[in-house]
Amino acid sequence: MEQIPKNSPLSKYISVHPGRMSGAPVFKGTRVPIVVLFDNLRNGRDIEFFLDQYPGVTRRQVLGVLDLAARGVVGAAFVRTAA
Repeated sequence: MEQIPKNSPLSKYISVHPGRMSGAPVFKGTRVPIVVLFDNLRNGRDIEFFLDQYPGVTRRQVLGVLDLAARGVVGAAFVRTAA
């Protein structure tokens, strides 16, 4: 069962399901964990590299997740979901 409420700003881009990827937040419609994007960026890779490696993830999803992270929405929502 999806853990992110449909009215959440995260629901356009992220899925959390206990039966998928051990409940790790993933890009919606994929099995690509969100953390992989941040790991790639932290290691100096750009968005284009990430999108080439994970063709199931869209540019819109990546930019949406980055925007939410920049506004602090991603971390706050995961804390609420995990509680």
